[in-house]
This record gives sequence, structure tokens and C-alpha cells, in this order.
Amino acid sequence: MFLRSSLKFKKKMVDRYDEKQWKDVLKSSLITLILSISGLGILFLFRKPLDFYWFPYFLFFVLFVFSGSTLLLFKRS
Repeated sequence: MFLRSSLKFKKKMVDRYDEKQWKDVLKSSLITLILSISGLGILFLFRKPLDFYWFPYFLFFVLFVFSGSTLLLFKRS
């Protein structure tokens, strides 16, 4: 198991995905960038209840949006 996973790290990142998967990941990252900037703005509107905890919320939001949009774009094809 360890040997197989270490062999995958020796491959180049370009060789791991095909063109359609790269397009889907790039679209997902653009969607995440747009929504994360607006989401961060919304989080800072409610500054009082989120004094210290804004970063975990933001991190969860970014991971959730990226993962969800990647899954939806992969499933479309």
C-alpha cells in the first residue's frame, strides 16, 4: 500500500488527470474563488458573533464549495 502511494507521488501532476478533469477542477477553483470572496464579506458583516471563529467557518466553506462543485462538474459528463 505504501509503495503504491509513493509511486503515485513520483508521477507529474499533469499526468494524473485528463483534459476534462483539469477543466472541471479549474472551473471548480474559479467558482470557489468567486464564492469565497463573497462568503468572506458576509462573514465580516456579522463580526460580533464570529470574533475568533471566522477562520474555521471560512475554511469549511471553501473546502465544501470546492469539493461540491468538483463532484457536480465530474458527475455532469
